[in-house]
Amino acid sequence: MNLALFDFDGTITYDEMYTPFIKYTTPKIRLKLARLIITPFLLLNRFGFMSAPKLRYVVTFVTFFGRCYNKVNDDGALFAKEVIPLYLRSNAMKKLEWHLSQGDEVVVVSASLHIYLYHWCQHNDVKLICSELSVVNSRLTGLLKSGDCSNVAKSDKVKAQFNLSQYNKIYAYGDTDEDLDMLDLACEKYMNWEKLTS
Repeated sequence: MNLALFDFDGTITYDEMYTPFIKYTTPKIRLKLARLIITPFLLLNRFGFMSAPKLRYVVTFVTFFGRCYNKVNDDGALFAKEVIPLYLRSNAMKKLEWHLSQGDEVVVVSASLHIYLYHWCQHNDVKLICSELSVVNSRLTGLLKSGDCSNVAKSDKVKAQFNLSQYNKIYAYGDTDEDLDMLDLACEKYMNWEKLTS
């Protein structure tokens, strides 16, 4: 059996899904307030003073803190069904389906959120490793349960869940520097759908 590791945002989809989901699920009044709070951090990120993972921590806390888990999870299911299909790359889906037809173990490894990716992965019969919102007493805390799933965390989480030595071949697909550690696990790797030779 082979193992195929897919980044999600920008690899399986044309664009990142984190921001569209926030707009999809966040009440309008809270979204307006969040924009005021988040704007300075967006500027820090744009000019290189704050990393994308740190920015995601801020945005996640501001938009999700205190919200009802069941309501946001229901939104995640609808988002996976109604919105994500509009962003899917046809070449990515063909490659994913090819791996499944070969009997490969297919895993989405993403910094995007479990609350919508879970529903998409369930529908497409693939496994999932990603960032997951923390829940206490049915309320979202605004924190991530096991940290942001990007950079070295991607490879660490893959190695923690899978015995890589049992696979004949490992494939990996990504689109940004946040995927490089995951791509290093593979013997056949692709960045922006271009095969890497080293």
